[in-house]
Amino acid sequence: MRKVLLAMLMNSGISLCLANGMGFFGSPGGLLLNPDNTYAFTLSSNIGSVVSCRVQDGAMSNCKDQVLDNVKISWPERIVMNTSGDHIFITNQSANIAQCSVSGNQLINCSQANYAADAIGIHGNQAYLFTTKDKNSSVMNCSLNAGEISNCVENTSLRGKFTFASVITINPAGTWAYISNTDDTVYSCKITNQQISNDCVSNKLDNVTQINGITLSSNADYVFLGNMMNSGSAKVNNGSVQRCKLNSDGTFTECGDSGATHSATTSYFFPEYIAISNDGRYAFINNAADSQNLTRCDISNNTFQNCNNAISTSTINRKANGNMQKGNTNKGNQSSALNISQTGIFPWSM
Repeated sequence: MRKVLLAMLMNSGISLCLANGMGFFGSPGGLLLNPDNTYAFTLSSNIGSVVSCRVQDGAMSNCKDQVLDNVKISWPERIVMNTSGDHIFITNQSANIAQCSVSGNQLINCSQANYAADAIGIHGNQAYLFTTKDKNSSVMNCSLNAGEISNCVENTSLRGKFTFASVITINPAGTWAYISNTDDTVYSCKITNQQISNDCVSNKLDNVTQINGITLSSNADYVFLGNMMNSGSAKVNNGSVQRCKLNSDGTFTECGDSGATHSATTSYFFPEYIAISNDGRYAFINNAADSQNLTRCDISNNTFQNCNNAISTSTINRKANGNMQKGNTNKGNQSSALNISQTGIFPWSM
């Protein structure tokens, strides 16, 4: 995903000179809130770390790196939490999976899963793993046993349906899976007997490129999409968070800008992931390549308002976790990853 966008930007003739550790979180990856909204977890991809932040009354503070025991991560990309909030799963750009227990804001008892995934969806005691090889994504249905991914079996009915499934989100009822594909389409697929079925609706959105985040509203009646770059525009700094009404048949309607638009205080340069509070009062948005990496917005009637930097004063003790190299993977190792201190460009794999 990101290396495609990098190529697009470089072909546009725009000079990209970003310092190592750009912004507060470097190049942030996934983003989530724990169930009681007391902590947020995000990923610092170029640093190779998981960052936890205290959340109180919608304000974020006291952010710090998590040093994962037993597992080292390079270029972490996605992070998901189970329904009860006591386990976290992290994937990196080599499709390796770290699985950790959660104690407050601490990640403990980490291990590496015996399976690979580019994207993970979780509901209850089920995990859905998406891996991509030769432009075809496969889906595996797995069990969660004491926070470990196990008993994975490929869902052959979905073989070849997706060219590159980059994000998967499961609705709170566990009845729908929303899957982002590389053709700027979001598929809504029914979940039957705890399996993602081939009964899918294709939602093609106009004027968007690279949907990399799918988040449901607190009532699951709207969907918010992190759109890394609006197509059809000469501006690069024009990513947006799109909002659509979510219908009972899986279709998206009434799509448009969520209100989290570019302004003097909110610069959306590749917005990706969105985390919404349980009460629907506020949202956090991360931006993949922006000096203002995390934004906080109020929410009113499913419209984002009053968006500003989520972090005003805080510090991180940087403790890079290194490479997560072991385990089953179909995407190779990290030997081709760019080092931003050497290139001065984006700290993403090529």
